[in-house]
Amino acid sequence: MSSPSTAPKKSETSAPAPGSLLQETVFLNGEGDAWFDRSQKQKADPDAKIANDMVLRTIADYSLNPRRVLSVGCSNGWRLAAIEQRYGSDCTGIDPSNKAILSGREEFPKLRLIPGTAASMNLPEGETFDLVIASFVLHWISRPLLLNSIAQIDSRVSEGGFLLLADFSPDWPTQNVYHHLDPGLVYTYKADYASLFETTRLYSRVSHQTFDSQDGLRKGAVDSDSRAFCALLRKSSTGLFIQGRRP
Repeated sequence: MSSPSTAPKKSETSAPAPGSLLQETVFLNGEGDAWFDRSQKQKADPDAKIANDMVLRTIADYSLNPRRVLSVGCSNGWRLAAIEQRYGSDCTGIDPSNKAILSGREEFPKLRLIPGTAASMNLPEGETFDLVIASFVLHWISRPLLLNSIAQIDSRVSEGGFLLLADFSPDWPTQNVYHHLDPGLVYTYKADYASLFETTRLYSRVSHQTFDSQDGLRKGAVDSDSRAFCALLRKSSTGLFIQGRRP
């Protein structure tokens, strides 16, 4: 699979999806790039980063061997590159940062990386994947766009395919000021987003594990602010309902 050699077109990122709010606009218009710059300066050991990644460990633990993978909020595609190398998967990534997309296209030319958001993925209509990953994405989304973003993610999971979610898992849902920008401009919303998909009865839980978001390690006791979850769900449009009336 080849990767585009040109920079993302201005039209790909300059206009947010209809109805999107300031939070998405902020990330499309510069904060996504700033976040990517900060992450690159951390100089984390790439081998340790991959080894401690709960998403990659879950894929291996459950022998998923995915053929087509979509990662929403993929950064420069480092996780997708590991998946492509291990399984030979056809990998697509979406991220609001132009810098991340350009960096990934140069470093990982086998990946298909596209600028966009969960609410506006810039993918062909009807294209689906047998594994969709949304790792630490949903807590960024403006609340009026949350259900639309969930619907967009669901529409990309093929029937019988898997959805892999990772995000924060505090003791109760919390709204937090994003400290890199002026107070009140951007918030994060930490909650158990796997339950939103499960309550539709379109997804069944395969696994749900908690871990420390600071180091990716599973521990018996983690502070509420640092606790995260990784949930593997399987999609079935018909298999989760009892036919007829309740006995």
